[in-house]
Amino acid sequence: HAPCAARACTRKGKRFMSFDAYDRSIELLQMLAPFFAAVSARDASLADQCRRAAASVPLNIAEANRRTGRDR
Repeated sequence: HAPCAARACTRKGKRFMSFDAYDRSIELLQMLAPFFAAVSARDASLADQCRRAAASVPLNIAEANRRTGRDR
């Protein structure tokens, strides 16, 4: 697949578009989990901010994928 390519998928009887960018953002979250767990208490707020930023990527892609019509 090309970067950020979309492909039609079916899951639990529902058709949706699967995006490479979404899949890669989930992989990134999984790769960063040990880093977030190892951050010292002194840097906890920075780790929390990074965790929320990384989690927002797949959430934003999923939200945009659900939009239809003019809202898209």
